[in-house]
Amino acid sequence: MRLWIVSVLVLTHLVHGALCWGKDGHYTVCKLAEGFFEDDTIAAVKKLLPESVDGGGLADFCSWPDEIKKLSQWQWTSTLHYVNTPEYRCNYEYCRDCHDTHKHKDWCVTGAIFNYTNQLMSASENSQNIVHYNLTEALLFLSHYMGDVHQPLHTGFLGDLGGNTIIVNWYHNKSNLHHVWDNMIIDSALETYYNSSLPHMIQALQAKLKNGWSNDVPSWKSCHFHQKACPNLYASESIDLACKYAYRNATPGTTLGDEYFLSRLPVVEKRLAQGGIRLAATLNLLPPPIVTITAAVNPNPTTVEIPEKAQMVCGSCRRLLSYLRGSKHVKCSSCQTVNLVLEANQVGQVNCNNCKLLLMYPYGAPAVRCSSCNSVTDISENNKRPPWSEQQGPLKSLSSLRRAEN
Repeated sequence: MRLWIVSVLVLTHLVHGALCWGKDGHYTVCKLAEGFFEDDTIAAVKKLLPESVDGGGLADFCSWPDEIKKLSQWQWTSTLHYVNTPEYRCNYEYCRDCHDTHKHKDWCVTGAIFNYTNQLMSASENSQNIVHYNLTEALLFLSHYMGDVHQPLHTGFLGDLGGNTIIVNWYHNKSNLHHVWDNMIIDSALETYYNSSLPHMIQALQAKLKNGWSNDVPSWKSCHFHQKACPNLYASESIDLACKYAYRNATPGTTLGDEYFLSRLPVVEKRLAQGGIRLAATLNLLPPPIVTITAAVNPNPTTVEIPEKAQMVCGSCRRLLSYLRGSKHVKCSSCQTVNLVLEANQVGQVNCNNCKLLLMYPYGAPAVRCSSCNSVTDISENNKRPPWSEQQGPLKSLSSLRRAEN
């Protein structure tokens, strides 16, 4: 059985100055991972990545899930960036904690890592359980969520939404505790130690991985029970660190300064490094056939009739743009942003009727087979119709911000 791969991506090339640390943190995790890729992994990832005007690698696309989660067709992904834990328990349990606000199981960051790891590992030409996955999306989601699960407050308490409702002062600036860990600590580190240069900070972390942390790296890679990834372990580490470092001495109204910054920065740096090592370890387990199969990441054959014209949203000003199918880019007449276009078939998601794993399928398919439990899930009539069919067209948006290394 041949693997049919779908890629529906719109890449937007924006100016370098629009970057913020949220993107820098994910860029760092993925850049560190790239340094530990094996040769087959480098080839597989290159085949899966959307083409970039300047030949960027995985790190350039690792913020994509943050860019799209507020778009209507991607709002279902917003709960996949974190997992909430009970107040003051300081522990994590998958069955207890991994669900969304409607108590749907597996809808959290650890469930997402299991899901997208499974999708990538199913990309074997000889597999009997192949479903119609979009492996490009699976790669980008996995890479991003691997970074998220290593941020301690992405496993924080439900009552304060992972520190989002704890208002503090970071030196002289009002913020919230989650934002401090998402942004302010490393932003301050860049200014204080690295002359505001992210490449310099990445080089320093690479040096620590080769020297100071070199004896720890093998244990960071390992997973029990021959798992390809072990996000439950990563989440357990994160909530433990959240209780010991993030929440401690950070009550509402507190001013966090040098003592907090200097004692927490080593924790943040180590979590970035662990995220990179573990992402590389997982992707290095990709089945070798993926290197040849993924050459069709933007396949020419298609069963979906493509209209002459299409629409997309400008990644900068959100203006609705029209363009001819086959165009490589479209320039926004309002803000002059050049939006790059890659497109292929339409794809949807449905939960397995048996194990509730999130599955992907091409629109029009009558059913999809689960690669985990092998059960067949029928696709309802509502799911057969693209959710955006009455809105702006079948394209999904990706704002990919290219960071130039100085």
